Amino acid sequence: MNQAMINACTSACAVSVRYFEYHHELKGFKDVQTWLNLLWNEFDHDSVDIGRLVSTVCKKKEVNNDVMTWILLNLPQEQIPINEVLISCCHQRRISHVRYIFQKFDNKQLDIRQAFLHACGEASSTCSMREIFDHNHMMLVDFLFQKLLDHDDKAVNLSFVLSELPETNKHVVILYFLEEGFCKNTDFKHLMNEACYHGHVKLVQWILVNVEYTNLDILDAM
Repeated sequence: MNQAMINACTSACAVSVRYFEYHHELKGFKDVQTWLNLLWNEFDHDSVDIGRLVSTVCKKKEVNNDVMTWILLNLPQEQIPINEVLISCCHQRRISHVRYIFQKFDNKQLDIRQAFLHACGEASSTCSMREIFDHNHMMLVDFLFQKLLDHDDKAVNLSFVLSELPETNKHVVILYFLEEGFCKNTDFKHLMNEACYHGHVKLVQWILVNVEYTNLDILDAM
């Protein structure tokens, strides 16, 4: 039963709605969720290792939107490895699923910092956060950032979190937060030196326009 359900979910990850239109034997199924519901209702739920099922699905590079929705709506919350689901949704920029997880699951069990890092890690180093707005990156990263600020764990240090970002896109993310009015307590002297060293022109321009020169060492940065 375990393998059958795993095969169904992972196979469905590659299935589109049009798949059901072209296969007459599936004509009665309107979508992936209908298909999975039918299979699920045929199984003894206690015989299914839900943790293994969900973990296997989350390891897929691309997870069908309906498969993830079905998992969140139909499987017992207490048996879902929710942080694996959260990370998978962050990788695929599924802002609606991420919001749902924060609404329906106990936030104390969510690894918000890791989710934030994974969401930021998906940002491209070749364009700005605003240029990838259509990919839901800006909304997703901003949403998780707000959750970090609201989190009860006071040990979460934003500067430490930002320091963990990949060098290839760290400065893109930092620039976005600076433009949004966050991270004002940043060590701008150090940030200026880093931005100059790595050639992040837009970040350097923002610092020069918005930071007092007395807080910078421009000669050292050059």
